[in-house]
Formats: sequence, C-alpha cells, structure tokens
Amino acid sequence: MKYILIIIIFAHGIANAQEEIYPEVFQNAKGVKVIKAFSLDTLVHSYAVGPDGKILSRRDYNKDKVEAKEVYGYENGKIVSLKSYQEREYIYNDNASDTRQLPADFRWDNTKVTFEIKYIQGPYGIVSYKYFANPGNELLTDISYTYNPDGSLKREDIKTYPRSNAQGYLKPNGSSGNNQSAPTSVYGRYKEFAYEPNLTTIYFYVNGKLTGTENIVRTTDGRITIRVLKNNKGKIIGRASCNYNTQGQLMEQLVNDTGEDCFGTGHPVIFDSEVYSYNEKGRMVAKVAYYKGKLVHQLAYIHSVLNNAA
Repeated sequence: MKYILIIIIFAHGIANAQEEIYPEVFQNAKGVKVIKAFSLDTLVHSYAVGPDGKILSRRDYNKDKVEAKEVYGYENGKIVSLKSYQEREYIYNDNASDTRQLPADFRWDNTKVTFEIKYIQGPYGIVSYKYFANPGNELLTDISYTYNPDGSLKREDIKTYPRSNAQGYLKPNGSSGNNQSAPTSVYGRYKEFAYEPNLTTIYFYVNGKLTGTENIVRTTDGRITIRVLKNNKGKIIGRASCNYNTQGQLMEQLVNDTGEDCFGTGHPVIFDSEVYSYNEKGRMVAKVAYYKGKLVHQLAYIHSVLNNAA
C-alpha cells in the first residue's frame, strides 16, 4: 500500500444570515441523547446531544468508519468554540499506476484539529467569529457584529485572509507572510441591516461598493416566508420561499438560485427544493432534496434517548 496524507477543510457558510455560523440545530431535541442520520440505510452522521437539546458533537462516516468529527463548546448555553478533526490518510493499492484511482481505504487522525472557530458572545448574540486553520495560528476569517439598541443586528463586517502558502500572503497584523510585498488591503466585505414591519433588507458591500441586496419577509412570529436576492443592478439572482405546517415547522423550501450571491461571487447550486418530515413529537425524521425533479440528497433521522453514539 502507498499512503497519501490529505487535509480537507469543510466550509462553514457565512453568506446570508448570522444563524448560518452556528452548528446544526434540531427542534425539540431536549431529552434526546443521540441523533443518527442515514442516507439509503447507510449511516452518514451521528450527533451527541446535551441535556438542553444542543448538539455537543458530530461525527461523519464513510463506509461505517468515522472520517471526521466536530466538537462544540458552550458557556451559559451559548456557543463559544468549534473544533474540527478532519485529517485523513488515504491508502492506495501498490501496483496501481492510474493516478485517477480511488483510494482503497483511509485512516482518520482523531487527535489533530484541522480547523477551529472561536466565538465571542454579547448580550444580543455573537459579536465576534474567528475561523482558524492550523488552530490558533492562522486566521482565515474574522467576522464582527454590531447591534441596534433593541438587539437587532445592525452590521456585519467580514475580513478574509489567504492561506499562508498563497502568493502575497498577508498576516492579520498586516505584515507579509512570505517575504513579498504585502497586499494593500485585506479582502473586506460587510452587510448593513434595515428593518420595517415583517421585512428585513440587507445591503452587501465589497470594499465600500454596494454589490447586492437581500429582502427577507417574515411572519409576525418571526418565521421566514420569502427571501429575494438581487445584484447591484437590481436583477434577481436568487429567491427562496418557505412553507410551514400548522405547528409552525418548516415543511418545504423552494429555491430559484442562479449560482451568484450578493457579494458578486459564484457558488454551486445544490438543490431547488427541499422537503422535511417530522414525527409526533415534532422532531425532524427526514430531509429530501431535489434538483430539476431529480433526487439529489436524502437523509433519514433517528432520535434515541439512549446514549449509544458510535
């Protein structure tokens, strides 16, 4: 066998809403010990759940073997840290000369942190989010939040830094990381939030230039019903509508996505509709996604009150 060491970073979405930087949330999970997610009868994720229903950790599986893990830390019931263990050693057959071959097996390193996220909480929510590679040493994303006196989000500032091996690497302190001239500025983006009854408008900026807007329509109890994204020319680049059951649970999400976000960057289009199912206790038991009428993703969830996490 020959061995190749590969580190994979899973991106954490930060594009449109602050809630996207949190770990996954499962409704009505209080009293559950473990949640397992299956795709076509194959275990793909398992979640350890705390007494308050918050997710303590997540494990990802490949052919019944753990291939990655995330661990979440809380203080006073609020998220303060996330550590991800995703380093894997891929094993290939000795005699294979085809570079396109798939690995025969892998070994997961459950001791080395691949990336780390640190949160600072304030009275109204998160005020700082820092994403580190080479944990604690290499800051890649730095997000700060400011709030209005009523606790609503006022502004989100996002700074991103290239990896240390990138051309013209700029350290967060502004110095050059590779003996080359440091870039004149860090890639900076920010959002500003405006509010009307049942309507939130988000303005997106890159280096001071407006690049797009997002309108979010909510019900009187705060549930999102429609999201409309436009570029800086006013053209609609995305639209999502949400349908709920009589208990207020999300049942269906319909998405029309052009693959462009409000910052003017591209992203893959994953699905155009997603359907959710719940049991009698209001816990999600299935999530099914489609794209152009074809099934693209399907998960079934089992909630257990026994502490039998794999």
